[in-house]
Amino acid sequence: MSSVSVHLWLKKGIEKDHRFKRCIALGVDDCRLDGFRIFDKKDRFYYPMDLLEDDGVPEIFTDLIEKVSVRSVAATHGFRRSGKYSYLSAEGFVDNETNRTTIMVTGPNFSDAKELFFMIRRGKIFPTEDWDGEQVSSNLPPQKDKVFVRTIKSLKDAFGSAVENAKNKLEILRRRVRDLRT
Repeated sequence: MSSVSVHLWLKKGIEKDHRFKRCIALGVDDCRLDGFRIFDKKDRFYYPMDLLEDDGVPEIFTDLIEKVSVRSVAATHGFRRSGKYSYLSAEGFVDNETNRTTIMVTGPNFSDAKELFFMIRRGKIFPTEDWDGEQVSSNLPPQKDKVFVRTIKSLKDAFGSAVENAKNKLEILRRRVRDLRT
């Protein structure tokens, strides 16, 4: 069994919006935005949604969303690889704990967060950072292990420099093409 929660986190200062109404009666804090009930969590307001809503985000919230979060906790272990995931503008992670799997996705809009969530659930995407890989252990003596680490670092530095150099050359070419067009 899995529970899924979706929150549209609203931009800070939403309580200053003329459509915002707050009523505290009998110890219950009821906040509404143009009739939609919104909730307060540590001075951050959110609107809960159903992940399967066909209508998408209610129009009133379109310009008020800071981010969208989708969280699922399933009482199964390891049905997806642990790690970080990303797709379009959304990012997320899967964490396989002892007897449950948590999927957490955030993004600046509902459609990207929903898309990444379902890609993870269906197994249609691999993690960008895999946490289930085998632990690398070194049987090298400490001196050789240090040399190995330095070699890896120098390779990363060289590769990073090559990528940066390629980016600079690409930008120069873009400018030349732009200049030729004008």
